[in-house]
Amino acid sequence: MLFTNNPLYDFFCVCVALLALFVTYCKWSFSYWKRKGLEGLEPSIPFGDTRDALLGRKTFMATWVEIYNNLKSKGLRYGGIYFGLKPVYMPIDLNLVKSILTTHFNSFTAHRLYVDEEVDPLMGNILYLSGSRWRNVRLSRYNSFLGCCCFGIDLTATKTWEADFFLNCPKKDTFRNILLDLIIPHPILHFCKYNSFDPEFSVAFNSLVEKSVIYRKEKNVEINDFLQLLLRQFSNTDTLGSPRQSKTAGSKTSNDKSVIRDVAAQSVALFVGGSETLAHSLAQAVYELALATEIQNRARREVIRVLEENENKFTNDTITNMTYLDQIVSETLRKHPAGDNVIRVCEKAYKIPDTDIELDIGTMVVVPIRGIHYDPSYYPDPEVFDPERFNENNRAQIPPGAWIPFGDGPRNCIGLFCMRLALIIMKITLATILKNFEISLNKRTVTPLKLYNRGLAATCEGGIWVDIKNIN
Repeated sequence: MLFTNNPLYDFFCVCVALLALFVTYCKWSFSYWKRKGLEGLEPSIPFGDTRDALLGRKTFMATWVEIYNNLKSKGLRYGGIYFGLKPVYMPIDLNLVKSILTTHFNSFTAHRLYVDEEVDPLMGNILYLSGSRWRNVRLSRYNSFLGCCCFGIDLTATKTWEADFFLNCPKKDTFRNILLDLIIPHPILHFCKYNSFDPEFSVAFNSLVEKSVIYRKEKNVEINDFLQLLLRQFSNTDTLGSPRQSKTAGSKTSNDKSVIRDVAAQSVALFVGGSETLAHSLAQAVYELALATEIQNRARREVIRVLEENENKFTNDTITNMTYLDQIVSETLRKHPAGDNVIRVCEKAYKIPDTDIELDIGTMVVVPIRGIHYDPSYYPDPEVFDPERFNENNRAQIPPGAWIPFGDGPRNCIGLFCMRLALIIMKITLATILKNFEISLNKRTVTPLKLYNRGLAATCEGGIWVDIKNIN
């Protein structure tokens, strides 16, 4: 007997009491921003301002854009919202965005990503780390990319294990990992020994790096690529910046293993952060060109003319002189940014400029990239693909900070050099396609595109299918 002689009635009373306690806790949690003096939206119990996304009614992409629009329609420069029960600060004004990403960057160096290197050392990479370890790992020459640029591997070789890995690597549910990072407290993930990477992927990737490193050391081979850069960096110091010790044969073997571990961790950041997002951007550019024949033909005429003026070679001058192609790439990254948001965590005391409001340490911050890119006050008719937004005259009218497809500040993308290389790869790839082929949309492509967030980049349901016709 608990309260009465009726167990069913007692159970019902306990459930009602627990429900009332939970609702009270939710209401108290949802008063956080009001207690801080921040305006926001009206959260719903227990989903906060992201109910439709958490229930699968809308994509998170659409939900964040809607939140941005609702806050801006209220005339707010910033707002306090809730991701479930978690309070989130969202800057709306571009000067406040700059404050987070650049001016006061030292207060927001961390992504909110779960890291447990004992479970998988690959998690100790530049995308996941924060604080002093992130600063030590971030290299001023972090300027290479994938495949041959990263590992000295010929991806056209069809019978090598390494090429097969890059072309058919085990897939990871990046969306699931990010969602768990945001919702579940990290102590619980540590207790469960949760691994952000698929175990099959981790084994395969570590083996790839180990074979490459051993081959270079045994054959005394040096290649001017990203892997060699990391080998030089970590042969003498670890990711904490501390010198390595390798006096005896035993310690030398241990040292080699730790070098390979650190090299693999930083290499995976470039592989994960570069392959999916770059492929997404290229696919969207091809889609827009297939839809807009006039834009496609104008770009093709420019590509052919500039290449003929430069002996059909891709050089820095060649790429620079393809100005209309540059406009197409810029507009693609505006309309289809690979990342919808930049997520940061407040690590030091930070006062919102021109206010007396101070963010608590540990507060999650979301910078709404897609919301800014689709803001009609910056880009009239934002749903229209219009490369002329980025011609010489119009580009000068775009406010600073209104075009941030790679984020901004010291932690943008993986680094400034990687961002530049990604743009070069996009331009060369598109120029090669335009020079040789006419592109049209295949009937298998569903229009308008329906996007869903199931990876690091927004992905199209059903994929993007195009028909190509050789024009040579």
